[in-house]
Amino acid sequence: MNDKSTWYFIRRNLYSLKREYGAQVTVCKVTDTDTNYITGQKTISRELHQVRRAIMLPVEESRKVQQGIAHLSSSKWFVSQAGFDQVKALFVIDARDLPAGFQFNLDDFIIVEGEYYRVTEVDEYEHDAGWIIKTHLDVGANLSVPFDVSAENTMALSQGTTDVKETP
Repeated sequence: MNDKSTWYFIRRNLYSLKREYGAQVTVCKVTDTDTNYITGQKTISRELHQVRRAIMLPVEESRKVQQGIAHLSSSKWFVSQAGFDQVKALFVIDARDLPAGFQFNLDDFIIVEGEYYRVTEVDEYEHDAGWIIKTHLDVGANLSVPFDVSAENTMALSQGTTDVKETP
């Protein structure tokens, strides 16, 4: 395939996948971090970008149990609440849905219905058509999810009057 037909092939397939598996997501890009070395307070600056239709494909669900060596040596019985669910998901995001020049980093994350998916691997499509993003969702982990208060849609308002004639 030549470059032009490859580009159209990718565009057509992205469109059909967005129609079938599309979900509204928020891409949270970490732009800057600052640490106060006296107090230990870490400040993270983020940009939030709404994507109306990102392709979300579930990959794997599994239960992970993490216990420390001290717990294992002191008690051989299973203790409840020692594990958490780990969900892996694959996202495909069209480059046209994000600002020009956008690049994903491993510090970024994706929010879907209030759940935090941290980016673990990013692959780019040919011709800068989009990204394939592998993520992890740790259910039960203590994660802070930012709240987006911006509005990106505009509404046009108009007002007018018409002549009203009274009939006798």
